[in-house]
Amino acid sequence: MLVAYQYVRIRYTAHAGGFVTDAFQEIFDGKVVRVTNLEGDTIGEPEDADCGVVDENPARPSWALPDVDVVDPTPPVPQVITRRQFFIQLVRAGMVTLEQASTLPDAPPEALAAAFSQLEPQQAVEVSLTWRTMTQVERGSPLVAAAIAGGVITDDQADAFFIAAAGIE
Repeated sequence: MLVAYQYVRIRYTAHAGGFVTDAFQEIFDGKVVRVTNLEGDTIGEPEDADCGVVDENPARPSWALPDVDVVDPTPPVPQVITRRQFFIQLVRAGMVTLEQASTLPDAPPEALAAAFSQLEPQQAVEVSLTWRTMTQVERGSPLVAAAIAGGVITDDQADAFFIAAAGIE
């Protein structure tokens, strides 16, 4: 997402010293970050003066800072992970012990098995078959939905689980 610095031409009246001058408000991401003179030197903080807007869309000053490409720190949630990534992340997330890990392909850990048992019989059979035969795990699958509904994991934790699992080589 590109976030632009914005400049508003103002009439600046300083509280301390009482001087008046033409200036710019430098605005980043909707917030006034500093007040500059016409040459770009900082002359005060926004809260240190009264500012009357002269021009809301002046020509961009030659000394203006470039626009900044702000990267969203949250990676997108992968919608599919491999069976291997899923099992390894179960261990890394502490959802199964190392001893339980050896039985993962055949049977889900106790907490997941308990969540699956709360399903309608037809759904429980389908989720059980999915567990034993899956080659990949989809974020929106009934298996993940059952884990969330059964209180094994929250929706946000499931997102974090899939992000972490996708990073496993």
